[in-house]
Parts: sequence; C-alpha cells; structure tokens
Amino acid sequence: MKVLIVCEDPTHDRYVVEPVVARLLTDLGAKARTEVLADPHLRGVDDLLAQLPSIVADNPMIDLFVVVIDRDGNRRNNVERLENAVLQLNKKASPGKLVGCCAIEEVEAWLLALHRDALPNPWPVVRQDCDVKERHALPFLRQRGNGGPGQGRKEAMRELGRGWRGLQQLCDEIAVLRGQIEMSLQGLR
Repeated sequence: MKVLIVCEDPTHDRYVVEPVVARLLTDLGAKARTEVLADPHLRGVDDLLAQLPSIVADNPMIDLFVVVIDRDGNRRNNVERLENAVLQLNKKASPGKLVGCCAIEEVEAWLLALHRDALPNPWPVVRQDCDVKERHALPFLRQRGNGGPGQGRKEAMRELGRGWRGLQQLCDEIAVLRGQIEMSLQGLR
C-alpha cells in the first residue's frame, strides 16, 4: 500500500507528521510505504488546498492520501475548508482515498506532547495556544540545540516510541485521524 502524506510545510512538518502516520498505520496492521509530498513544495494551507485536486490527479498510484494541516485556532476556517476539500475529492477519486486532519493548533503540539514534562509551561497552556510553534516549539527546539533535520524536529520525535500512548491521549485529533485511516483501510481491503 502506498500512502502519500500532504503537509502545508513539508520542510518542517514532515518530521512530526510522517512518524505519527507511520505509527498509526502500523498499529492498524497496514503494510504501507509512506512518503511526504515534496513536489510541488507547498507553502501554507491556501497553497495546499488549491493544489490538492491536481496532487490527487497526478498521483493515481497512491492508495491513500493523508492531508495534515494546522488548525491555527480555526481563524480562517481551516477545519471546514479541509473537510470540504476531502469530501469533494473523495467524490471524484474514490470514497476514502483521502483523509484529513487539522492539528490543534499546529503539528508542533504533537512534538511538544512527547516532551510535556520538560516544558516551562503546563500542557493545557501549550495546547490552547494558537501559536504553539512560535511560542513553545521553536524555543524548546532552540534550547535543545535545534540541530539536524527539521530544525531538531526529527530528533525530538525519537521519543514517539515511549510517548505514543500519552500523545494519543493528549491530542484527540490523532484518534480521529486513526479512525479515518481505519475506515479507509477497510474500504481498500
């Protein structure tokens, strides 16, 4: 099975999103090869949503598209826009070929959930902040030396194995994504 992950910022988000999606697929018993879309290089939610129809059309060999964007406080209706795009494209492609997830409030919250005990602010404060990346993740990564791929995101995600259960409990949207992927897998079998 081929899974293409579509992120609004593949340069950085890939190091957070890909291991989470790969783990969900493994937990669901799917033998899948995951890849993060690198070309075209997307820049933000608007760009992703505008190009998503052509991305799907240009990749007919993909079994499942997993689209992950930041919710960003839903200031620009990202939840509804993503749901509508996934619904419309599933009508054109095939039901369940696309699933979508809005990370609350940004995918960097997933990374921070793995390190919540090392954060200067309590988890509820971090979780509710609309600017998680700027106010919490980037300072945290700088403190760690932010070296390596994704400005330290890849290294920070190494805690996923030990922190998987906690991450799922702290970030409800991952359970929703799991349910969507599970339904899609049932349709593919």
